[in-house]
Amino acid sequence: MVTHAITHDVPPPAARQGAFKRWPFDRMSPGDSFVVQATEITAARKAASKYGAYNGERFTTETQPDGTLRVWRIA
Repeated sequence: MVTHAITHDVPPPAARQGAFKRWPFDRMSPGDSFVVQATEITAARKAASKYGAYNGERFTTETQPDGTLRVWRIA
């Protein structure tokens, strides 16, 4: 049987910034939008979906003619 030593007074690691800090979701109101470069489209779509699910907000995205992505907060 393996035993594990229990230690006290070891502080936990500092909180991470989180993936959402990369995007302006927390500063958006319904009707606001921002543009994402083509290289970040997949990351932005996933982040918008997860941020919306965690915070009860809704986002939609559309690829623009120039290859960028526009992200809107809709609710």
